[in-house]
Amino acid sequence: MSAFSLVTATNVFKRKFWKMSDAVFNASNVTWSRLNKNSDFVGKDMFVSNPLSFSGGVGSGSLPTPNVGKYEGSIINSKKIYAVCQVDREAIKASEQSEGAFVKAMAETVKKTLESFMRNMSRQFFADGSGVLGKGAGAAAATAVTGLGTTASPYIVTLTAATFFDANFEERDLVQIGTGAAVDNSGAAIETTFLEIASVDPVLFQVGLVGTSARLAVHVAAPSKFATTDIIVMQNSYQNDITGLRGIADLSAAGSGTLYNVPVQRRWSMQVQDASAAAITVDLINQEMLKIERKSGKVPNLIVCGFKQYQKMLALQENQKRYNLSPKDSKYAGQFSFDGLQFMSTAGIVPVVYDRFVHDDEIWLLNDNYITITMRPGGVQWFEEDGTVFLRDTGSDSYSARYGGYMENYAIPTFHGQIKNLAV
Repeated sequence: MSAFSLVTATNVFKRKFWKMSDAVFNASNVTWSRLNKNSDFVGKDMFVSNPLSFSGGVGSGSLPTPNVGKYEGSIINSKKIYAVCQVDREAIKASEQSEGAFVKAMAETVKKTLESFMRNMSRQFFADGSGVLGKGAGAAAATAVTGLGTTASPYIVTLTAATFFDANFEERDLVQIGTGAAVDNSGAAIETTFLEIASVDPVLFQVGLVGTSARLAVHVAAPSKFATTDIIVMQNSYQNDITGLRGIADLSAAGSGTLYNVPVQRRWSMQVQDASAAAITVDLINQEMLKIERKSGKVPNLIVCGFKQYQKMLALQENQKRYNLSPKDSKYAGQFSFDGLQFMSTAGIVPVVYDRFVHDDEIWLLNDNYITITMRPGGVQWFEEDGTVFLRDTGSDSYSARYGGYMENYAIPTFHGQIKNLAV
């Protein structure tokens, strides 16, 4: 015998549904929202003439001999940037009324796809253009690659603090494995198979992957660690991302290579300062801001850092916080907060913002007047040339939609700076 209970008579009891939870991930794209964007990019590429020197001739005592100025031509080529979503027709029908689902299937799918697209654009803007999300550390990693690539036993790839950046990894993203990558992430051979990110561990610097990979299988069989030439890449994105700030900074620091078809040189490079593990100071920021102004004649108008450096700047610039005091009401007694941090430059106030795609040990000094996202006509949009956004998939009752555009990030390097390798 048994008593009437939630267990013995479970099918009698109703289920209480509460409201859907807020998203538990950070979907903000602070920096990307400030950038200039145009959609007049037509033709096979775009040419921009850049004067890098004065012209004519000057001198004293007698007439000088004139000379032509130095002009370099930038060539901008568009990159194809996409997002795709798919929804089952039955799911659309089952979610038409509120008692059937928390959200309407199509609306929810569209919303989250757009958020993911914007997240990927922010990632690309601060990256190096290679599409690489993480790189192996070889012997420096704590453990070898383990697992079978199955749902029950995913591949566990261990990176290090220096090669792992948790903002780059999102559960359910599809990625590829590459081998033979150089220090600058070039020259890799990319496997054709996709793996799904099943887990991300920011404490152990581990990524769990489900799928097939010949390279990971070799590491498991050895066993061996994810090599310094091994990479994890966003699906189909290797060397297909827009030009990112890190790529510009790396070329500038090396003092070689080309950027938008122009050789890196004195007046075609970003100001890069290696802090060598020193702590951020007001003097260091002033130093780099003035170096940029000395070279270009312009002052950065936006400082972007990660959460770690923002925390340090909060403590560093206590007198620069802008406080919002609550109304004089007893119920607000003792409440206060600040709504922003500002840096005083030679040209006035410069806002300081944080972005999750900025590494913990770096700060970017940007002038957004000289950063433009150049796009093909129409900008970024849903592909609806067929007369509808959602197209029925062949041989299925599901529907797919494509969102994206053809663009490039054109950032004139001379007006920007990076402070890297700061103390964390």
